[in-house]
Amino acid sequence: MNNSSVLMEQLVRISDVLDWSAENAASYNLAIAILKEMTGAVLAPTFLLDATATELVLLADDEFSRLPPAFETMPAWMHVRQPWVNSQEWPVSAADHLTEEAWTSLPDDFREWFGESGIVLSLHTDGTHLGAILLCFDGPFQLTPELACFFANVGRILGSYLHAQHIRARDREIGALQERRRIGDELHAGLSQDIAAIGLSLEGLKLDLAEDWKQCKGGKTSVSLENLDSIVGVLKTELRQQMLSLRADADLGARPLIDEVTSRVRTFAHTVCVTPSIEHTQLTTYPVPLSVTSQLIRVLQESLNNIQVHAQATHVTVSLHEAQKLVRLEIADDGCGFSPDEVSDTRLGLRIMRERLAQVRGTLTIQSEPGAGTRVIASVPVDSGREVAVL
Repeated sequence: MNNSSVLMEQLVRISDVLDWSAENAASYNLAIAILKEMTGAVLAPTFLLDATATELVLLADDEFSRLPPAFETMPAWMHVRQPWVNSQEWPVSAADHLTEEAWTSLPDDFREWFGESGIVLSLHTDGTHLGAILLCFDGPFQLTPELACFFANVGRILGSYLHAQHIRARDREIGALQERRRIGDELHAGLSQDIAAIGLSLEGLKLDLAEDWKQCKGGKTSVSLENLDSIVGVLKTELRQQMLSLRADADLGARPLIDEVTSRVRTFAHTVCVTPSIEHTQLTTYPVPLSVTSQLIRVLQESLNNIQVHAQATHVTVSLHEAQKLVRLEIADDGCGFSPDEVSDTRLGLRIMRERLAQVRGTLTIQSEPGAGTRVIASVPVDSGREVAVL
């Protein structure tokens, strides 16, 4: 296995199996399978630094169920240090450091499954440390200079691949947000002007009927025109809110979620003249992933729009709770309320909100009754959705 030509062949195999053209976790797992096959490793879990570089997060793959649940995450300070991580991004064998504090200070349960022959194979790209593959063996394993060089190259290839996939996912999310701004501009240039024209036509029609208006006041024609005028007014309000939120979405990710929430709530309160309250609980240092942020903000916008159009509220409370494994957004108002069982999901956009949250494995709960206000609760798990740090 230490033959240079054999190692080069394996390196080419690993590189060739990776699907660089798309986000394909299966191809990464195939590369790990090749690595395990040629080294005889029984485990080869990948741990990646999270966005804050404070935690190592297990990349969910076929190793996930074989590790103790406690090791879905690990503190970075304990593992991202000498000798396990070095400036050369060189692989390190635990066997070479068994008497050192770096090994003896590790938790007993970690040392048990990692093993005294375990290898830390660093993942890196352009001088940035991304995480590591932990190769675990049933028996002794000798890290020769040839294998060390091979592992270093594997870490560079796989690190570059993971970096490319992260950038691809980030660009796709940003592209989707920019597309929303484009749609918002098109709505402004087209549909909103058409609705405004309908409103002007209605006003003109009222003027044309001015002489007959007093006589037909309360009649079918009068009622129909008033209803149509009300519908146009609601459409104007809803369309304006949608356009503003579509444009604002293009800038998501530039600041923390609580800042995005605060900005939108205050703008809404100023426009609608209601008293707002914003409550924030943060029990984690992890930033909320952009994919989750965008969906929660859309739910917030839809809820505020419903309050403006339907609730007749005087006070709105928005609560954001950020924990290590869950983000929960609550929007409560003191308005007229409604019976959720008697109102169509389509009417209040509830179906759209549920579909948006489903895209990030989230759930939507509606609590309301006539005369008692409404509470919208959006909950999204984030423990396996953290974005990898690429600094």
